[in-house]
Amino acid sequence: MRPVLYDAQIKRAFVEKAKKDYKEIEEFGGFTIYGISGAQVGEFDDNISELIDLRKGLSVLSKSNLLSIVATFDSLISEIAFRAVRTKPGLYTEDRKISLKDIMEMKSFDDVVDHVAWQDVQDCMRGSHVSQVEFLEKISDTKIIEHFERWPQYVEIFERRNLVAHHDLIINRMYLLNCGQVGYDVSKFEIGQRLILDQDYLTSVVDLLIEFGILLLYSIWKKKHKRDSASAYEKLNDVAYDLIKRKNPLVASRILEFALHKQTPASDDATVKMMTVNLANCYKKLDQKEKMNKTLESVDWSSSSDKFKISMAAINDDIDLVVKLMPKVKSDDDVGKEGFRSWPVFDSMREQRKFREAFSKNFGEHISMGKEELEKASSLSQRTL
Repeated sequence: MRPVLYDAQIKRAFVEKAKKDYKEIEEFGGFTIYGISGAQVGEFDDNISELIDLRKGLSVLSKSNLLSIVATFDSLISEIAFRAVRTKPGLYTEDRKISLKDIMEMKSFDDVVDHVAWQDVQDCMRGSHVSQVEFLEKISDTKIIEHFERWPQYVEIFERRNLVAHHDLIINRMYLLNCGQVGYDVSKFEIGQRLILDQDYLTSVVDLLIEFGILLLYSIWKKKHKRDSASAYEKLNDVAYDLIKRKNPLVASRILEFALHKQTPASDDATVKMMTVNLANCYKKLDQKEKMNKTLESVDWSSSSDKFKISMAAINDDIDLVVKLMPKVKSDDDVGKEGFRSWPVFDSMREQRKFREAFSKNFGEHISMGKEELEKASSLSQRTL
């Protein structure tokens, strides 16, 4: 996908310019052919040069974006590693020497431990991203790599980052070797080939790193606080809900798939049902109707409360049932008018006149509201569907 700025330049300097100033010659194969005079050649060449310069500039920007994304992620990983090491000082990889002068400048023994812990973490961060995750597995006693199904794509991100930093995105033997070893398909690549770094790729990078970071924190939290694993599990639903609100159903669906299908659910029936509804809603937003139906059918809803019934009706676009159930949940602490205004399951409903009229009838006010009120309503329902 080309950047919007690049497309805008093509439209301004060539499409609109041709329609306005160039002579139309003929229509051929769905295209319009224009002719330019000798006097217009210079300006045309200048526009071509500007477009080439813009493309080069956008290429540099894309590279900078990848480097920045990875640097930000590295900072997060180092912080997670430090906190994990700090809770288990007995797992330090080696004894550390620290001068008496440095010790005397520290205010407490905790400062000494922090200093040694950061040294351990910094040594870890100088290694490859694979060794960093292996380090986290060791200090948290958690299996991460074998449980993350997009591990090959994870490794490829950092190998591509290395190509950006050192080889101008030109594939070398190390890229093919390291990616191939973890199962990433490199059959379509060869040494000397230049990789593409477009907006679609950068978006996929951000999505994958968000997913990995969230599941990493969850896994470590669950392992460290075994007696309170239900809280960690419920937090996954909070995070997934927030991602749906932020128009990222893809990552939300991956997190919910992990929570519901890659482990034994560690929470009560209501939370599992909330996750199930949220996952079905993700599939709806991703236009994966078969998965949506299969997800809804995986749970027995016969004894569920009206808030679940109206949520399923909304996902299935059953406007009549939604309107019928609205009076039954309008006083529900979880739903109420704030829920109808902000819950993602009602996104498609809010576009329908019948739904808006039912809302006005039940609550005595219009469903539309100002930005501040909408943000307040959203924050009040963070742990709901």
